[in-house]
Amino acid sequence: GADGQIPLLQQERLIQLGDWIKVNVEAIYGSTPFSKTEETKEVELKRVDPQVNFDWVRNSPGKPISEDDFTATWTGYIVPAYNEEYTFEGEADDGFRLWVDNQLILDHWVADNTGSQSNAQDRKKPDAANGKIRLKAGQKYAIKVDYIEKKQNASITLWWSSPSLTKEVIPQSALFMDKNYSAGNGLNAVYKSQYSWLCYTVNNGNLYAIALDWPGKELVLQLPRPKAGSSIGLLGTSKPLPWKYDNGKVVVDLSGIGYNDMPCQYAWTFKISGIK
Repeated sequence: GADGQIPLLQQERLIQLGDWIKVNVEAIYGSTPFSKTEETKEVELKRVDPQVNFDWVRNSPGKPISEDDFTATWTGYIVPAYNEEYTFEGEADDGFRLWVDNQLILDHWVADNTGSQSNAQDRKKPDAANGKIRLKAGQKYAIKVDYIEKKQNASITLWWSSPSLTKEVIPQSALFMDKNYSAGNGLNAVYKSQYSWLCYTVNNGNLYAIALDWPGKELVLQLPRPKAGSSIGLLGTSKPLPWKYDNGKVVVDLSGIGYNDMPCQYAWTFKISGIK
C-alpha cells in the first residue's frame, strides 16, 4: 500500500510461499531447466450453460481450463416457436461448427493443434457465418456446437432469426439439456484443455519433478532410465520411495505417503539423484 504495509491476505500468501521454499529450496535456487521442462494432462469442465453467448476476452471459461488452447462442445435440443425457415448466424474467436437436427448448418473452423490449415485472415479477427434450415414449431431438434480457442481473445455467440422472429441470441427458453425437460434450461457444456501439472528443474546433478497436483498412489514420469543406484525421494521427508523403470517410464510408489506425511501443500517436489 501507499503506507508501505502489505495487505493481510498478501502477507499470508508470502508466508505460505516462504514455507514452501524452505522445503523445496534446492529445486529452486541455482537450478536450471531440464531438457524436458514440463508434462501436461487433459482436464475438462462440465456444466450447463444457459446460452452460447460468451466473451471471455483473455480469461478461462472456468477452472481447471486454461486461458488459451481449449475446446468446448455444447449439446442438447433446440425448440423453435414457428413453422418457418430459420437463419442461424455465429461469430467466434477462433472457430466453431453448428449442427441442427444432425445437419451441419454452420462451419467456420480454424486450424487446430494438429497442424491442419486455416486462412490467415480468419485468425486476425472474429469469424462470421450463417446458414438456414426449416423447422417445425414446438419440435425438439438435436443441436451441437463445437468451438476451438487458440491464443489471446476468446468469444462465441450464436443468433437465430426467421420471418416472424427478429434476430436474437438464441435464448435459454429455446434450449434444452434433453428431451425430458418441459422448460428451456440451456445446453450441456464440456470444456477441455491441457494442464501443466509437472515441472522439471536440475541442480547439482539431481533432477527435480515438481508436481502441482498430488499424483495419488503413484507418480509416473516420462523420463530416461535413472543411473544405477539412483534414489527417489520427496523433499521434506527422509525415507526413499520405491520405484521401478517400466516401458520408458519411471514409476514411483507413493502408497506409503499419507496426508500427515506431506511436508507442504500446493506443490510437491520429487528428487531423482541421477538421470543418464
